[in-house]
Amino acid sequence: MSFTEKANKSVDEQLCTQYNILLKAEHTLDDDITLPKLVTLIEENGINSNHFKTSSKSYVFAYDRKNVSTVLLDRDSGTIEFPANYTSDVELWAVYPDDRRLQTGVYNYALLSLVTLKSSLAKTSSAEHTFDLNNNLFELEDEAYLENITKLNLINGPYIVPETTTKGVGDSTSVAIDSDSENSKFFTDISFVVPSNHIEQSGNTITIENKYYASNYYNKDNRSGGINLNYTEEYNVIIKNVYFANCTLTLNGGAHYVVDGCQFYNIKDNNAITATAPDISYEIRNNKIMNSTKSINTMMPGNDRDRIIENNEFYLSVIETNKNERKDNAIQITLDKPSAVNLGTGKLIIRNNNVKKALGFISLHEGWVNDTTLSTETKLEFLKTRVEFSNNTVANGIEKVTADLGIMSNTEKYLLLLEYASVLAANVK
Repeated sequence: MSFTEKANKSVDEQLCTQYNILLKAEHTLDDDITLPKLVTLIEENGINSNHFKTSSKSYVFAYDRKNVSTVLLDRDSGTIEFPANYTSDVELWAVYPDDRRLQTGVYNYALLSLVTLKSSLAKTSSAEHTFDLNNNLFELEDEAYLENITKLNLINGPYIVPETTTKGVGDSTSVAIDSDSENSKFFTDISFVVPSNHIEQSGNTITIENKYYASNYYNKDNRSGGINLNYTEEYNVIIKNVYFANCTLTLNGGAHYVVDGCQFYNIKDNNAITATAPDISYEIRNNKIMNSTKSINTMMPGNDRDRIIENNEFYLSVIETNKNERKDNAIQITLDKPSAVNLGTGKLIIRNNNVKKALGFISLHEGWVNDTTLSTETKLEFLKTRVEFSNNTVANGIEKVTADLGIMSNTEKYLLLLEYASVLAANVK
């Protein structure tokens, strides 16, 4: 280690000590200090933390939320370097590094500042107004409205999906805010279409690459906004190295989708990827799904094309305290459109995935027993012949197959769902 790096590490250790002194005092007043609260606390006390980032390139600050302590983490190995001999049972949170590498076993959080509009832009003579967000999130409070403004341009910020909509003067209905910015956009719906300048097209191949989409982290009801792609069968759609922050991805239409090398985190009470449209095919590969309460929602193909889920890493979180209400399964197989599934011969191939933290690897949705158009024998045959597993790694303590607990236990339907689950579990290696 160079002299400069040693000096930077020493500075980081001193900051770490200061953070923990603040935490100890604050913890007497607040039982649950989150990472955003910690960073706010640090800044309010005059410590320049640069949003919880270290001076040393070799280390990253992490917050042990369970034990209310800040630690210094080796960026490459993930080991705790400071305080010395730190042996607590940890739950580590970190602001994502500049290169956006997700650390194994560490919850990552994109900690952006928040610009809040609390009152109207009153008495403006202009029908158009521009906010320079300077890479901050934007939030419009419920009581806020825009007076005399038909277009609000938000520049230099991430693409976001807010929880609130604007209210016109004397009008409780939603009023759309438009934006023609190339860098950011404010949306009044929970889903949005990828802007045209984010899409490259060569023939029938559509590519969305190296982009960053964020939803509002301050959403009161823990719902995630998201992107809905809807391309017809003649298209191949590649989504590569895209960063989704609290922002879901839904695949529709009949296209072939390739979701490759993407990162999903902080997906709240929603699926990171929903791929249940009957006519699509896909390859979901090499992705990391971190700190999310749900993951991939899919079903068997409704055509003769295979669906492949491979080489993905799952490190899911739990919000619900009651295990019966948890839904943090890596992959959910649903049966929302049984007639379409019955027409296809394509397979659902699940291989080489690594499930490090979750309630279960595979979850069977209650639709498997709610549907009455297909016989039990047909459904069991689907699970035996059209779902293939190979070389998946599931950590100890994670259930291989779970049944959707939306159906109360000991009911006839639930017991049948357990039978389906046991048949599927026999193939999960």
